[in-house]
Amino acid sequence: KRTAKLAESFGLPYRALLNRVDPRSDETDIKETRELLDEMSIPYMTSRIRSYKIHSRGPLEGKVVTDMGWSRAGRHARDDFEKLSREVVTVSSQQREKA
Repeated sequence: KRTAKLAESFGLPYRALLNRVDPRSDETDIKETRELLDEMSIPYMTSRIRSYKIHSRGPLEGKVVTDMGWSRAGRHARDDFEKLSREVVTVSSQQREKA
């Protein structure tokens, strides 16, 4: 909530992002977190970043998500970031149109 208030005080648009989401969990935790954000009137991205071991190993090997190979986890990690990037572009475009 502190970060949201700070962004608001400067008139900056913001959205929360659910990250480090356990890829094995069901949707219950995500649903509860989004409900809490709704109660706090904090907007959020619909995308989420799941937590994979390759996220911690990649930087040690000098790799970014697009360099993490074609393993299932690598594909899922890349998909998460691609989905987020498309959402950021869409949200940014919508905010520019409102201005």
